[in-house]
Amino acid sequence: MNAELEREEGLVKEALNIFRVAQEKAITLRLLGGIAFRVRCPSSSNEKLKRSYQDIDFFGLTKDRGRIRKLFSSFGYVEPRTLINILQEHRMIVENSQNNTKVDIFLDVFEMSHKLKFTERTTLDEPTLPLADLLLTKLQAFEFTQREYKDVFALLKDYDLTRSEEKNGINAAYIAKLCGNDWGLSKTVLVNLGRVMRSISSYLPAIEDQTIVFGRISQLKDILEREPKSVKWKMRAIIGQRLRWYEIPEEIKRIPGPF
Repeated sequence: MNAELEREEGLVKEALNIFRVAQEKAITLRLLGGIAFRVRCPSSSNEKLKRSYQDIDFFGLTKDRGRIRKLFSSFGYVEPRTLINILQEHRMIVENSQNNTKVDIFLDVFEMSHKLKFTERTTLDEPTLPLADLLLTKLQAFEFTQREYKDVFALLKDYDLTRSEEKNGINAAYIAKLCGNDWGLSKTVLVNLGRVMRSISSYLPAIEDQTIVFGRISQLKDILEREPKSVKWKMRAIIGQRLRWYEIPEEIKRIPGPF
């Protein structure tokens, strides 16, 4: 086993072990980020869809912050002195120097290019957030990188769209409802779906796979466009692109100190 594969397998094992212990202690934690896609998507191991994994991402609840801190401490993780840990209520960073692993924990909300509230979604699936939420965490990214392309293609290749909450399906109706109430989110998601659609042949060599994913993207775009729009959505649409509709996440900055 080469070093990269060994590192990947170690991160997956560590993530699932943390999830298991959290479950035993009745602490709400669900995986998101690259490791979540690695756990849920068999196609993430395909040659064209493989990617590197640098850390582990979890979603939890603010009310459990103290218990989450103790949980990670029991695994050898500490909170470094970062702006996120000092200033942000809804995010934590912990690091383990022994296995050189960093864990990013979002609390109550996932906030990057857009803000997504997942507090009511944590009971619907495990060990990750539901598939629709995993997809949204990628499609909400204004700066769409190769990591996003690979994760989205793996998910859309392996799972079909549904109109309700199913463990092994992507709830398109849920995604459409969120986008129908948020013009900015809708704009970014549709732009990214267009990007993905134009790049299918670069990531999925097999014509059969291209056809499946193209169909799912087309279906999702159609569902989003047909979704009734809220007054809030319509008011924001009047302003359109004259006002920036997304945020650009800043790098995690470390503060000089004893940590």
